Amino acid sequence: MCKIIFMSIGERLRCLRSEKGFTQKDVATGMGLTISAYSNYENDLREPSIEIIKKLCAYYQVTADYLLGIVED
Repeated sequence: MCKIIFMSIGERLRCLRSEKGFTQKDVATGMGLTISAYSNYENDLREPSIEIIKKLCAYYQVTADYLLGIVED
């Protein structure tokens, strides 16, 4: 898991995706999102809704606290 302090949600998403060896298309398709929508989350152009955050946590098997930067593990 990425352990850089003060990472944005987008940076955490990018790091998690990279660690898993996924492309943005892989994640977007797996979650039922458009590539554009997922890319906007990774690039911090849009913030995911609470429902999307739940799905992202399940997809990457991390807690919302980690994704939101509340905890580092």
